[in-house]
Amino acid sequence: MVDAAESGLALATSVHRRLRQDILTGRLLPGLKLKPRDFADRYATGASPMREALSRLAERGLVERFEHRGFREAEAKPSQLAGLIRSRLLAAGAALRDAIRHGDVRWEEEVVWRDIDG
Repeated sequence: MVDAAESGLALATSVHRRLRQDILTGRLLPGLKLKPRDFADRYATGASPMREALSRLAERGLVERFEHRGFREAEAKPSQLAGLIRSRLLAAGAALRDAIRHGDVRWEEEVVWRDIDG
């Protein structure tokens, strides 16, 4: 038999996963105020599991916690985006170099014909 504390933790984990997914997929907008009572209704849970889920997300930086004012979805800072873009460019460059290094004649012909065909 599962006691109430374990059940509450399991519920908070479930809500945490769903809320995290909604943040990462853009279903919730950056800067959005996340009121535990309002979102508890939206995610069909109680306010306590919702506060626990929001606290976990705050630890990961996806949500900001404001003392006595609640939670807000974290907004990306320009410096974070610049780092992400730089990482993406480095990875794309490495992938292209690897493709060229390991590509055979058939691969090269496909690249050339794609460029010609548009």
